[in-house]
Amino acid sequence: MKLLQTQVQHKQNDLFNRTSPISSASISKIKEVLRTIATPEHPYASLIADLADFQEALASELEDLNEEVAFSARARAMATYKWASQFLVKWPDLCWAVMRISGLGCSASGCEHSWSVEAWIQNKKRNRLSQSNVDRLLRAHTNLTLLSQTEDWESKVLPWDIEMIIDDPEIPEGEEEPEY
Repeated sequence: MKLLQTQVQHKQNDLFNRTSPISSASISKIKEVLRTIATPEHPYASLIADLADFQEALASELEDLNEEVAFSARARAMATYKWASQFLVKWPDLCWAVMRISGLGCSASGCEHSWSVEAWIQNKKRNRLSQSNVDRLLRAHTNLTLLSQTEDWESKVLPWDIEMIIDDPEIPEGEEEPEY
């Protein structure tokens, strides 16, 4: 009997004293990222509160956050945004943060393109340009490119606006509606 009581007590202690599966170094990095992306609609305090609640649910394996459901092989194969929309529903600010972060591209192609344009600007003929002038020319080139692409996009998009809705003409009282 004494042995059984000891085992139950150990299990209860394990349930309430589980350590977070996320290291404290990772938590501090996550908090830095959350501070960076916080907005008035999703304030930092709400993000941190959702993170704390999520950690608590992870530690106690509540809300289907266990190896069989949320961390199964099938769940791990899901896209990040799908996993977040499935398992972070109870923490809307944290879900928003995960969606926002997972939508960021992780590619150096933008930098490579910028360096290529910079090399094009500062060629053998213009090698005496100072770095500040090269930066200004690069910024001007990029802005002109963006402007032309925006104009092209606007010419191809049909604007849907309230002003474009054609109302039926008002028919004075006593007159019949014309047949078309």
